[in-house]
Amino acid sequence: GMKLTSKCALVRCIEDIRAKFAQNTDKPSKRKARQKTLFENSCFGRLFEMMHQLTFCGGLVHSMLARQVETPDESLMEFNFFGQGAIFSLKEFGLITGLKLHGSSNARPPPSQRLINTYFDGKRGIRASVLRDVVVGLRIKDLEEEDDLVKLCLLYFLECGVLCGNHKSSINMDHFSMVEDLAYFNQHPWGLESYRFLIESLHKAFKKLNNSSSTYTLCGLTLAFQVCMLS
Repeated sequence: GMKLTSKCALVRCIEDIRAKFAQNTDKPSKRKARQKTLFENSCFGRLFEMMHQLTFCGGLVHSMLARQVETPDESLMEFNFFGQGAIFSLKEFGLITGLKLHGSSNARPPPSQRLINTYFDGKRGIRASVLRDVVVGLRIKDLEEEDDLVKLCLLYFLECGVLCGNHKSSINMDHFSMVEDLAYFNQHPWGLESYRFLIESLHKAFKKLNNSSSTYTLCGLTLAFQVCMLS
């Protein structure tokens, strides 16, 4: 039968990042508390707070997709649930995720190799799985700058929880420069990028529905689609 999986590892990201900021109750760290606050106040703060109890349900999403109505507009999806019309568009996605959908007006930060050189041995072609390993293994004493933990956690959350593109390909190197300027990074319309990945893969999946033996994988923030369709 039909099998549906999701590239989105949002819940695992949240668990990993919570563990990074977890306090030793006997010896609480002010630095860690400040870093956690910085992350919670970032553009991903709402998702970080809200999505940790959710579970992706492939069967449910599959049955939702089966109720899609053909539409010429590739930027959204329309559904018919037993005579009730429903729509999934950028607007619904924005309301659910709290992610920014409109652009940053600030000047783009200059290209920087600092994070790559410091934590990835200057390698090119860094995959999301490698980024996760670095974040999970990072110790406070390994940090070159105090906020690097927050920057790397933001990158990890972006790549594995928000964008969740094709994991065979490597991370866009620009993202390492962008996160160096936290104000710029937080103003960037990551929601727009995430939505594009998601809607494109939902449309692709819909085209495969008639082939009952196929397996398909969704990219982007699939949990947002699931939440929207259940609400």
